[in-house]
Amino acid sequence: MIAWLETVLYTTATLALGYFLLVNGTYSLQLLLASRELKQRRRRLDLATLSWWHRTPDAPTVSVIAPAYNESVTIVDSVEGMLTLEYPGLEVVVVNDGSPDDTLACLVEAFGLVPDPHAPTDLSDLPTRPVRTVYRSRLHANLVVVDKDNGGKADALNAGIGVASGDLFVALDADTVVAPDALLRLARAFLESPGNVAVGGTIQPVNGDEVRDGRVVNKAIDRRWLSAVQSVEYVRAFFIGRLGWNRLGGNVIISGAFGAFHRATAIAVGGYRNDSIGEDFELVVRMRRHGYDTGGPSRVQFLPDPVAYTETPISRAVLRHQRLRWHRGLLDTLWTHRDAIFRPRYRGMAFGGLGFMTGVEALGPIVEALGLVALVLGFSLGIVNVEFALLYFALAYLWGVGLSVGALAVEDRATESELRVRDRAWQLVAAITEPVWYRQMSLWWRLRATGRWLRRDQHEWGTMTRAGFGGGTADRPNPS
Repeated sequence: MIAWLETVLYTTATLALGYFLLVNGTYSLQLLLASRELKQRRRRLDLATLSWWHRTPDAPTVSVIAPAYNESVTIVDSVEGMLTLEYPGLEVVVVNDGSPDDTLACLVEAFGLVPDPHAPTDLSDLPTRPVRTVYRSRLHANLVVVDKDNGGKADALNAGIGVASGDLFVALDADTVVAPDALLRLARAFLESPGNVAVGGTIQPVNGDEVRDGRVVNKAIDRRWLSAVQSVEYVRAFFIGRLGWNRLGGNVIISGAFGAFHRATAIAVGGYRNDSIGEDFELVVRMRRHGYDTGGPSRVQFLPDPVAYTETPISRAVLRHQRLRWHRGLLDTLWTHRDAIFRPRYRGMAFGGLGFMTGVEALGPIVEALGLVALVLGFSLGIVNVEFALLYFALAYLWGVGLSVGALAVEDRATESELRVRDRAWQLVAAITEPVWYRQMSLWWRLRATGRWLRRDQHEWGTMTRAGFGGGTADRPNPS
């Protein structure tokens, strides 16, 4: 019995170590690719400017779509920021998704909204709950507000797509602050690469920043541990995970908080699915598959320099709810599109994005947990020697910190960060401490999400508490 147990534990620990080396080796390769991608992008930007191209006849028109549910604390600041974005002929479409608070009243008062009797309210081409009224602003001719029955974020985005008129639509969370030139940079990518079906930019936490008139005027890092660690986590996700996939054609995620989509393609595939938990991820995969199947645009590109800012959770309970939802959304989308994984016709998307996410994001928590259990049991029973265990944990710790520091360096070059030295130092402290507490917590949440997904548990996913850019609080249930 002891011999059998020794064999099982030793084999499990060895396989987990091999899996760890493979995954982190892949992340390291992505970091190198991200650095090279950034170098080439900076060279291209040195040869071109943003000041001329959007005046060409081929420049795409852009509609910004912002779903809003109980966003009264931040909605006016957010819309004011959207209206000042640098893009000629920009259309801003705010969708009030049946908010029971005074979100709509705030918009009506701040922007002089009046009903538009000529606007379409029958959006039968896309799944959406009934539209009550479409408003236009007397103060801003390019501002449209859609008031509709509550149906969740995906449903609200579909209503916005149906009312919008742009060639492209940019999906924004209503509490997102966007850098002034971000839309110019996103839209130019479609003109430069007609094969793009969606383009995403960088998301940075706004926690700790000073926001004035819908603009980040002073960049800083929130000193609370959860906020600081999330700032490192976001950098690692965007500047390793997404920038690194550009060269391999494996990008399959555009953040729901900030991304540009080819509107006609989104309509052709039926818009966002109301029954999907990860609606943004699922739509991107469906749009890419549509492009491969029809010979249309199918590429998804990540750009490091268009930047948007959004609030991140400041309490562990809210963060837990968010991560449970994110992981279940990932599992749901991978299962929905399981027939595309490793299918040659879908090329980089099938082998890179979907294949990697299945092997690492979906199965990773299970493999990692089994490896840790095997190491602990093996060590306690004297099967695994202390040198092996210490080597494993030291390697995992140092490699993880190295990847985080490397990602911070790439991000600093990509966005010409205006962080003060003390703020960057605080990020480094967060990167050094993260592996000894935050990753274990995140692992447990992903395991819980996996269990709930397997049981088809329709658990309530909680609320996202918004502090607002100028103080105050707002609880926003996520009904989607």
